[in-house]
Amino acid sequence: MTRATPTSLSLLGLVQPPPKGVVRAGRQLTPSQPEKPSRLARDRLRGPAGPGGPRLPDDEEPPNMASEVSGTSGTRVLRSCRPGVSRPAGNCPRWPHLPKPTRDFYPDSLVPPSPAHPKRLADPCVKFSNDWGSAGPTVLPPSRESWPGTSSLSVCLNKPAKNACPASFWAQVEGPRAEPGLWSQTHLVSVPESLERSELFSGKLWGGRFVGTVDPIMEKFNSSISYDRHLWEVDVQGSKAYSRGLEKAGLLTKAEMEQILRGLDKVAEEWAQGTFKLHPNDEDIHTANERRLKELIGEAAGKLHTGRSRNDQVVTDLRLWMRQTCSKLCALLWELIRTMVDRAEAERDVLFPGYTHLQRAQPIRWSHWILSHAVALTRDSERLLEVRKRINVLPLGSGAIAGNPLGVDRELLRAELSFGAITLNSMDATSERDFVAEFLFWASLCMTHLSRIAEDLILYGTKEFSFVQLSDAYSTGSSLMPQKKNPDSLELIRSKAGRVFGRCAGLLMTLKGLPSTYNKDLQEDKEAVFEVSDTMSAVLQVATGVISTLKIHRENMAQALSPDMLATDLAYYLVRKGMPFRQAHEASGKAVFMAETKGVALNQLSLQELQSISPLFSGDVSRVWDYGHSVEQYGALGGTARSSVDWQIGQVRALLRAQQA
Repeated sequence: MTRATPTSLSLLGLVQPPPKGVVRAGRQLTPSQPEKPSRLARDRLRGPAGPGGPRLPDDEEPPNMASEVSGTSGTRVLRSCRPGVSRPAGNCPRWPHLPKPTRDFYPDSLVPPSPAHPKRLADPCVKFSNDWGSAGPTVLPPSRESWPGTSSLSVCLNKPAKNACPASFWAQVEGPRAEPGLWSQTHLVSVPESLERSELFSGKLWGGRFVGTVDPIMEKFNSSISYDRHLWEVDVQGSKAYSRGLEKAGLLTKAEMEQILRGLDKVAEEWAQGTFKLHPNDEDIHTANERRLKELIGEAAGKLHTGRSRNDQVVTDLRLWMRQTCSKLCALLWELIRTMVDRAEAERDVLFPGYTHLQRAQPIRWSHWILSHAVALTRDSERLLEVRKRINVLPLGSGAIAGNPLGVDRELLRAELSFGAITLNSMDATSERDFVAEFLFWASLCMTHLSRIAEDLILYGTKEFSFVQLSDAYSTGSSLMPQKKNPDSLELIRSKAGRVFGRCAGLLMTLKGLPSTYNKDLQEDKEAVFEVSDTMSAVLQVATGVISTLKIHRENMAQALSPDMLATDLAYYLVRKGMPFRQAHEASGKAVFMAETKGVALNQLSLQELQSISPLFSGDVSRVWDYGHSVEQYGALGGTARSSVDWQIGQVRALLRAQQA
């Protein structure tokens, strides 16, 4: 035999039951349509026979009961027709004539007890009233851990009430009819008047609309408090500014505003000291802070959200947080650039091979290589400042979608929160995440540059190059090979670039298909921002440490220079003699081929051999084979000559000063 399966606990109304003959799921029911429960159902409703609780005779119908049948799901519901009655104070005794909360009573579809939920089958401590004149424990769990598909009404009902309960709620347990006459159980439950209806069901900022609890898995799936708690400080900051806006608009008295401000200071203090206690119903940072504020100051806290939506609240918080983060990341980026410039200035006389296609190309200064990456990072710092400007725009006061109808002064809010401008359109303000996408793209491009630095240094640190050596502070070893010294710091910088790219691409994919204004998809922006911000902070600090402690091997760099890298200089020699560059390039190529054929270095060719290629070669060609002379000929601004390198150092430092100003 298939059992009826209770699937939900729904709230029907206050004190008085619904009138007979109401329409449920498209079908009207009247007392002229009586249906009696089966013996099995009656036994379950009445409980086993025993001392203090004899079963009613099978042919006796409980008085004042009316049945309803849902036309869509086949649900049968018993509805008591009497308002709540008094219940005694104290702990609940066991009532043998009613079914005990055991595995047999709960249908198979409900989750059985487990180590994670040991209290599920404990004896409840909640009383209810029914029309048989008996009182006993409900079948709801006695803890805050609601059963799947049951209402959080059970949470509030666990609070003991004294004497009579002045207010009552109708609650019913419903389930699809699995056999004719099998009815589910219904209770009229009394609760203290002091408990507000919205508090009974969720404790959410949006709880008034809903009467059932959220599935525990959905609760966790929907929650963002695990990561948006990072916003606690800016959430308090935004709420303090908004309370001042409400006071100016006449929606708060000065005393109420000061009470809220003091309460918010206490909330911030608890977060700062690590004593803030999260509640199971704190689905996000806004809910947590407002709930705690109400605990601290009472009903005045309920006025703080007047005219404000979480839609404009969260994007304001995020902009405030990102504005701070951009400043911090800029400072770290500037420190890295300064470290690189200082190193370039100190080691500008060191020469080593420059590479194209990962093959030796031309002699360059080591400082020129450092500055090539430092200049790329100055573009990143400039770009981040531009992103910060677009972040620094106030959305608060936009409401959920249509704006604020209560006269809140957005210019006041802008000044209070030091924003540079105000958003132009409330619909766009709550839904646009261009500033997040820009930030993630900035991070992606910056990580591209940092990854390329890391790749070069990884290669230069190998035995095959031996140009540089990482400090032990930024290296690790092998668990098997004692001789290994691995550049894990650089490898991790290189690898984390991929994670940042993924966050950027992921957000763009989220944004591209959204309909107008706010959608819950946008909750995904914060994890991306927080993770990327943490990654960038760590990478920039590690990169600065690597550059500042890096040891270079000057001798190995000098030994890596070879005469064949001066083939271009040989062509320039002929150009200076009047030969067109195309012909000079061909003549130099012939010299390279001749040296390779003879198995000698390019500078080992005799003057006679060179003159067999072109009569323009003369005795002064020997100057071409000097590496110092080679780099010094590139004196144009931006080149590798010392004068140009000095100019670049000055320019980068000037850029940093301008950006910091």
